[in-house]
Amino acid sequence: MITGFNHNIKYKDIVFHVQTEDSGEEIAHIITHLFIGGNIIISVKNSYKNVVNAPQLRNVVKSMMEQQHKSVLKGLLSSKYDKEIDKMLEHMKSSKIKKIENLSSKDDLNIIEQDKKKHTAHLIEDKQKSILDKNKKASEDNLDDLILSFLEDNL
Repeated sequence: MITGFNHNIKYKDIVFHVQTEDSGEEIAHIITHLFIGGNIIISVKNSYKNVVNAPQLRNVVKSMMEQQHKSVLKGLLSSKYDKEIDKMLEHMKSSKIKKIENLSSKDDLNIIEQDKKKHTAHLIEDKQKSILDKNKKASEDNLDDLILSFLEDNL
């Protein structure tokens, strides 16, 4: 099993968490989740059973993880997941409204206001090492360059 990637990235003034994991050779799949506020917005899952006997399996899986993680970051920044994000934000908003409607006192409202101030979203970069080669050149487009520089800055 290979250590995965975890990045927080700000998009449209919201901090999203992108997490990519390897399930290990027995299950042989890579899964990437895009989170907002602890809720999964999208998941991307790909199998690597077809290469499980590769001579340098670890390097192959690392490369696949890197590509999948980068693809989800690119999808986020290029608005690919905006419909799913809007649905989740609406769901989160309606859940909060229901909770507020069920409050019994002003004290409960004060607690929520204080809690909101404590948990204001801000970008905190993960210090976990990336598997990117620092000398690798982006060859696709400007968005790839942006994502690569974002990931490389976190090494």
